[in-house]
Amino acid sequence: MWVVRVMDKLPGNVTPVEARECPDCGLLQMVPSLEGGSVAHCGRCNGVLRRAARQSSDFPLACAALASTLFVAALIIPFMSIRAPGREASSTLFAGPEWLQERGLWPLAVLVMGVLIVMPGLKLLGLVTVLTASRQTTPPRWMGRVYRYTKLVSPWAMLEVFVLGSFIAYTRLGQLAKVAIEPGTWFLLGSMLATVTCQATMDEEAIWDLAEDGRSDDADGSHPHVMCHGCGRLERAPEGDECWRCHATLHVRTPHTVRRTWALTAGAILMYIPANLLPVMTVRRLGTGDPHTILSGVTELFAANLVPLGLLVFIASFVVPILKIVGILVMLISTAMGTDWRLRERTKAYRVIDAVGRWSMIDVFVLSTLVGLVHMGYLGSVLPGWGAAAFGAVVVLTMLAAEEFDPRVMWDAAASRAASSASSSFSTSFASPSAPSETS
Repeated sequence: MWVVRVMDKLPGNVTPVEARECPDCGLLQMVPSLEGGSVAHCGRCNGVLRRAARQSSDFPLACAALASTLFVAALIIPFMSIRAPGREASSTLFAGPEWLQERGLWPLAVLVMGVLIVMPGLKLLGLVTVLTASRQTTPPRWMGRVYRYTKLVSPWAMLEVFVLGSFIAYTRLGQLAKVAIEPGTWFLLGSMLATVTCQATMDEEAIWDLAEDGRSDDADGSHPHVMCHGCGRLERAPEGDECWRCHATLHVRTPHTVRRTWALTAGAILMYIPANLLPVMTVRRLGTGDPHTILSGVTELFAANLVPLGLLVFIASFVVPILKIVGILVMLISTAMGTDWRLRERTKAYRVIDAVGRWSMIDVFVLSTLVGLVHMGYLGSVLPGWGAAAFGAVVVLTMLAAEEFDPRVMWDAAASRAASSASSSFSTSFASPSAPSETS
């Protein structure tokens, strides 16, 4: 499968389209032509270099258009309602952020509004725009830039996390009053499934190839290769230039990646303390109720015989943040040491950390759903606590830390230390008085 391994820069007879630099370990290698549905993996760390889709652009575009239509409907139509003696209330997706802001937790309201409404909307708009532009005879020059922005907001669009959080809230509300699932929930679920199908069937590399706009590789071959962080294209260009197809600034490695990751991780550690000590919410029934922390909420689920949900919340809200912080610290410390200890395993761990971090938002979405739905005065109410805001900050900071960290620096540091050790050993051997007699 792997025909050529390029060392320092791309040879003159190899175009950037034919080669790939692994975004996880930095290895340069050739990627063969792929049939529909096949995947090319890195020969060193097993990361995905290219994935060929089976479908044309028509089916993903139809899925994106359907997802957008269902999402707009989900914004307008209530997704859940609650009934108690003499009281009835329904909730739309906007209700949670509105009530969080009214209760004084505007930072958490902004976060929920962003990842539940703004980011999913921008993601769907970007997908529809790019897939529509790709069908034109001459794709517009801005298509690559729009697709890069779409990929940037994609991790922050958390419809599937909200759906799971709403289900947990539904089970907890059953102890307070009669709860009903409204049509908005099904519209939201349909939008989520259509979005997943769109992304699973679209050919990302075909989109990037169309964004090339027929440009030939006429760059100065004397420049070393630089992989674009936005689209993955290898450019023969000086660092700081602009990528031809997605217009991102070119960097050999993410600038100040270790320093910025340390700062974000330190912030997450500091916020993790109040996130677990301060109340996340207070549930009042008939005027009485005690505040709940994250762990006490898990205990309540266990006490109600909702063991699977309790385990889910415990893993997502307690275990995952700790493992993410520990994992990032291990990567940072091992990079500083330049060790080659379990490099492949560390790279795989980075991919897991980057993928699962968003699921820690489940507890925040549970709170948002409860606050937006349960405001029945003396009969019952849910009051948010600042522990939820601190926990939301932990989720954001750990996600930013994972995004900011460039895993290739782990391989660079290990290679640099190995080269330094080899050079030192050679110098010692050459300078040793006994070296001539040993070699003779």
